[in-house]
Amino acid sequence: LQFLLSEITEMKNEFFRQRILKSDDINPNGTKFTFSDIIGSSNVMKKLIQEAQSVAWIDNNILLVGDTGTGKEVFAQSIHNYGNRNSEPYIGVNCASIPENLLESTLFGTIRGAYTGALDSPGLIEQAGSGTLFLDEIHNMPVNMQAKLLRVLQERIVRRIGGSQNYPVKCRIISAINEDPFQLIENGQLRQDLYYRLAGYCLYIPPLIERENDIFELSEYFIKKNNLIMGKNVIYMTDRLKEIMKNYSWPGNVRELEHFIASIMIRTNVNDKYLRAKNAPK
Repeated sequence: LQFLLSEITEMKNEFFRQRILKSDDINPNGTKFTFSDIIGSSNVMKKLIQEAQSVAWIDNNILLVGDTGTGKEVFAQSIHNYGNRNSEPYIGVNCASIPENLLESTLFGTIRGAYTGALDSPGLIEQAGSGTLFLDEIHNMPVNMQAKLLRVLQERIVRRIGGSQNYPVKCRIISAINEDPFQLIENGQLRQDLYYRLAGYCLYIPPLIERENDIFELSEYFIKKNNLIMGKNVIYMTDRLKEIMKNYSWPGNVRELEHFIASIMIRTNVNDKYLRAKNAPK
């Protein structure tokens, strides 16, 4: 009986692992998320999703404005998958994570011999084809690089570094910033002319604190997810915990909430006073 119990437990864990891996599968176009993956029934989120679905069908460049952890890339991928470009590639890049001397070659591509070690390589703009290029933290791009990107967007052609051939720019640009764009312009971090070129349509993603009771819908989702990962059976949060969570500002937004739920569940047992497992004493 002990052997069969161990075998069943292992099979159960493998089944849960496969379900979790399946939920993280990457689509052929390079995305993982659609609008159905966005959790929240607050009025502000319903209106935002409707607005995002409307702009998904137009070819305007889109600027997403939202605090860190609000899910800007989830919206970018969802917009791509909802519109008529969904069969084309989706390529995302964080402008803050690439050194300045590599950013130009990463976006525009290179020709062999352009500099030491350079190879014939298409840039991300070229690779995106007729799909979507997502530029996260665009305000962290150096100002001189912003000027080069502006010219590419104005002329709708891109030339690899060291090359003479022009390639048409067919992709739509979705970019994202986590600060007030007009404050960034005033501080000299974002070129005003580039802003108006990128913000063909602007979507503001609200922080978690402005999303009414979405915090508890998200928490339920993260609890179910972590029950599978951790092999636990937490079924609800106590009123005391909900009150604490409701009065917290959540500066890290959804990402912070996900980490919080995971951390508190690791420390949870059947007698925990904040999270309750099945058959736990009340």
